[in-house]
Amino acid sequence: MKTVGLKRKFNNKGFSLIELVIVVAIMAVLIAVLAPQFIRYIEKSKMGKDTEVAGVVQRAINVAMADPSIDDRPVSFGPAPLANIDTSTMTDFAGAVKEYIGTNNLSAFNIDNIKSNTYGGQDIIVEINASTELVRVRVYSNNPDVEDIVIE
Repeated sequence: MKTVGLKRKFNNKGFSLIELVIVVAIMAVLIAVLAPQFIRYIEKSKMGKDTEVAGVVQRAINVAMADPSIDDRPVSFGPAPLANIDTSTMTDFAGAVKEYIGTNNLSAFNIDNIKSNTYGGQDIIVEINASTELVRVRVYSNNPDVEDIVIE
């Protein structure tokens, strides 16, 4: 009996190591290019939300100032942090503002709602002048290249 050489037939259906390395390298380049853009978009979204929060505070104060049932509206206030609205002397006014913005704690409101790196950690500054009907809300920027949020 003659022994015939065994002929093995390999059926390679997978990827080679080189092909896998190339795919990983392409993905790394895409991530390196796209990640900073994605982070910028997230920060811009948070900054837009911070502007919206300042607008809500301004509208809440305007509504409370215009409410005829509130007797203890301030003639002038600030500029001072939102948390400085005196809840002991302006109980109706402070209660109305809290109700309109949906919080029980004015001092924690900015900490809970100002989320961007640009404005985070800053107080919501309120200025009220009843004689000129001015209600100004400001959030200072942590970044000198970005303007403060000012809602009037």
